[in-house]
Amino acid sequence: MSLTQQLELFQTANIVLETPMKINQKGYKNNPIFLKNQEKVLNHFFHNCVINLKLEIIMLNYLMVLKEELYQKE
Repeated sequence: MSLTQQLELFQTANIVLETPMKINQKGYKNNPIFLKNQEKVLNHFFHNCVINLKLEIIMLNYLMVLKEELYQKE
């Protein structure tokens, strides 16, 4: 979808995008909805990071075992 089509769609549907601001930015308004959602997103992000790290450790251990088995066969 082209940029002009996207802009027209947003204008006809009266969609206004708001992005959360940092506390030190000019025009900052306290918005509790963004804070709740931000906490949820951060929790999911860090949870996924931990899961990915565990999977990487498992894969590395598996590769080390395979490497040892290959060296033993030679």
